[in-house]
Amino acid sequence: MWINPIDAQARGIRHGDTVRVFNNNGEMLIAAKVTPRILPGVTAIGQGAWLKADMFGDRVDHGGSIIF
Repeated sequence: MWINPIDAQARGIRHGDTVRVFNNNGEMLIAAKVTPRILPGVTAIGQGAWLKADMFGDRVDHGGSIIF
């Protein structure tokens, strides 16, 4: 997960630390990449988990928790 140095310092996160990222749909553990290449207040993950949106698994979350 990319995180700005200002945000990382405020949260006690160092480059390479394993962090827990979560929302209402689930959670994951990922290594932190502390970099000024991402704006303060923003984080980025290159690839996340797919959301199995219903019991049949025929809909996929393509981002932003919007079901297509």
